[in-house]
Amino acid sequence: MTALSVVIPAHNEEAVIARALRGLLDSAADDIDVIVAANGCSDETVSRALAVDPRVRVVETGTASKIAALNLGSDAVVRYPVAFVDADVRVSGEDLATLAARLEADATLFVAAPAMQVTPSRSWWVR
Repeated sequence: MTALSVVIPAHNEEAVIARALRGLLDSAADDIDVIVAANGCSDETVSRALAVDPRVRVVETGTASKIAALNLGSDAVVRYPVAFVDADVRVSGEDLATLAARLEADATLFVAAPAMQVTPSRSWWVR
């Protein structure tokens, strides 16, 4: 499995952060570095992220800004390549490692996007 980092910007994502992290880590080996970049959280995002697995690192900023979170997470990266994944996205660590290996094997590949599957929302406002 190719070593990689995954940065997850998270602003008040307590409802979905554990599911996202378990999805990443359940099929991943120890060579995945998961960084949750908590930004301006006023909920339990940080504690829920830390409770999932000791491999999860959390970096925090008091500024509620996705850009600030992406920059903070990027600064904390120690392994390359890096995948930036939103907290409400479900992807396995194995899939990201496969993608990283393909990108490493063929330098002409530099952008990738999986097929999108939208999970129905319980919220009337989102629907």
